[in-house]
Amino acid sequence: DVYDSPGSPYLEKPALKDYIQELNINLIFFDYTKINKNDDKKYDIILFTEIAEHLDHSSFLNALNYLHEKLEEEGVLIVTTPNALWFPARIKNLFGAEGNEYYGEGNKNLEKKVYGHIVYYTPQRLQRLVEDCGFKKLELITYNWLPFTESRKFIAKIPNILVDFLTLLGKTTKGAIFLSVTKNLGNKSKIPFAV
Repeated sequence: DVYDSPGSPYLEKPALKDYIQELNINLIFFDYTKINKNDDKKYDIILFTEIAEHLDHSSFLNALNYLHEKLEEEGVLIVTTPNALWFPARIKNLFGAEGNEYYGEGNKNLEKKVYGHIVYYTPQRLQRLVEDCGFKKLELITYNWLPFTESRKFIAKIPNILVDFLTLLGKTTKGAIFLSVTKNLGNKSKIPFAV
C-alpha cells in the first residue's frame, strides 16, 4: 500500500495516475491527522522519504508518533530528507545567502496547496527527534543524490566531482540524510543502503 495526502496536487496528473495503476500500486489517500482509532493494521517496513522537509515541526513530530504506533515491534522505518549541513548550502550561508532552497512558500503556493521545503534537519537533530518518539537507530548516513548534470562531457561534470570531493571532508556534509530506525533492536543489523 502507498499512502498520500488527500489534498496532494502531485497525484492529480493523469499520466502519474496511469503509471501507478500500471505498476499495480494500491494508492490510498489518507490524512494521518484524522486517525481511525479502530485501525490496528501494523507494517513491517515504512518508507517516509522526502516528506519531513515539507511538514512544519509539530506535524513532523505527530507523524513520527503515528508511524511509531503503526510499525511492527521488529519493523523498520526509513526516513530520508535533505541535509541542512550540505556542503554547498554551508558555503552559501557563509556568504550571506540562503543555503538550502525554501520553495513553495507564500500565499500563492498556499492557495495552490503546493508545499515546498519549509524545514531542514541536520543528521543529529533528526536522530534526536526519532529517538524522542521512541525509535532506536539502526543506521544514519548522509549521501549525495542526483548529479548536477547528465552530460557525458567531463568538463560539465567538474562541479559535481568537486562537491563530491569536498563532502569527503566531513561525514555529515553530503546532500541527503538516510536514517533507518526500529522500535526494538533485537537482532537487527544495518539496512543495506544503495543509491
